[in-house]
Order: sequence, then structure tokens, then C-alpha cells
Amino acid sequence: DLTNSPGNLSGHAFGVAIDVNPDKFPYGAVGYNTYQSALKNKKDPNYNYACVIEIIAKSGLFNWGGNYGGTKDAHHFSVKPYNI
Repeated sequence: DLTNSPGNLSGHAFGVAIDVNPDKFPYGAVGYNTYQSALKNKKDPNYNYACVIEIIAKSGLFNWGGNYGGTKDAHHFSVKPYNI
């Protein structure tokens, strides 16, 4: 189901979305801020995980949940042109 939309299937159900390290960077502001902080500090235990997300986000192949205008979803990617 989509977050905050029970009964509606997410892109994951259709194979066009994936979550990368959701345990490290959970949905919402806390996860996004953890990602941002880790990316700036090579000694952060989550630094390498943040770098993987950064590489995928900048590849241009996916829509990234960290670019959402509302609630950020730093671990979420969906294949373009799908934004679900």
C-alpha cells in the first residue's frame, strides 16, 4: 500500500520502485536528515550507505524520494517516468 493511502498499491507492487537501506534512512524528515548528515561526514557509520543513495539519485535513471516537495523519502527510488 502507498504510505498514507491504504488500499492503493505503490510502485513496489508493480516492480517500478525500490527502497535502498530503509532501515538506515526511514521515511520522513528524520531519515532524510540522517542521510544529509551522513553524506557530509566520512566517519559517520552511514556514510557509505548515503553515498550509494547519492550515486543512484544522480544517475538520472530514477525519480528519488529525497526530491519530493512534501515528506522526504530518502531511501525510495522509482523508475522514470513513474513517480510513485
